[in-house]
Amino acid sequence: MTETRPRPRHRPASRGWRLLRTVGAVILLSLPAILFLDVFVVLVSVALLVGTASTLALRMLGPADRPPRRGPVAALSGRDRPAGGGR
Repeated sequence: MTETRPRPRHRPASRGWRLLRTVGAVILLSLPAILFLDVFVVLVSVALLVGTASTLALRMLGPADRPPRRGPVAALSGRDRPAGGGR
């Protein structure tokens, strides 16, 4: 008896179709990384914007309007002493 090979049931995929499938898979698998990077950039931008806005708001307030500082920073800043520069 001679062995016969089974006939293939379908044609092999063309080169263009394989390339399209590969590119699609790469895009699909890289989508979470791209979206994570976008969300990260937006969050960092919002945090920097909030910091800038609060810094500008505090600089626009006069010294009398600012809330008093507490803790070790107040001792270093000199704001806990009366105005006039006396010792």
